[in-house]
Amino acid sequence: MAFYARLKNGEIVAPHYGRYIYPGDEWLKLEDRYLEQVKADSRVEIKNQEEFDEIAKKEQQLIADIRDGQWKLSEKRINAISNIKLLQYKLLPELEKAKKEKLIQITKDRIEELTLQ
Repeated sequence: MAFYARLKNGEIVAPHYGRYIYPGDEWLKLEDRYLEQVKADSRVEIKNQEEFDEIAKKEQQLIADIRDGQWKLSEKRINAISNIKLLQYKLLPELEKAKKEKLIQITKDRIEELTLQ
């Protein structure tokens, strides 16, 4: 069974455990053979499959809340998200399917804002 890892906030060095772990909000799936090494590295956060499934469930709930909620509250939620991949590959397609033009534009603006940082 694999596990997931990412660098803790403020860390900038990319350790290598089969794959480089770069700074950011993205969780990277790693093989079990690296588990003990990663546990010993204080720069890295790790999650098992069950914990990661819970994170994915919360992301799906957030996307549903944004898509189905009142647009002003949805705008605040979108502007609080700092994960570009969540915005671009998960939220934006959902909003396009639901034809939420105002939220699509807000999401595109947020992606552009994060890209420029």
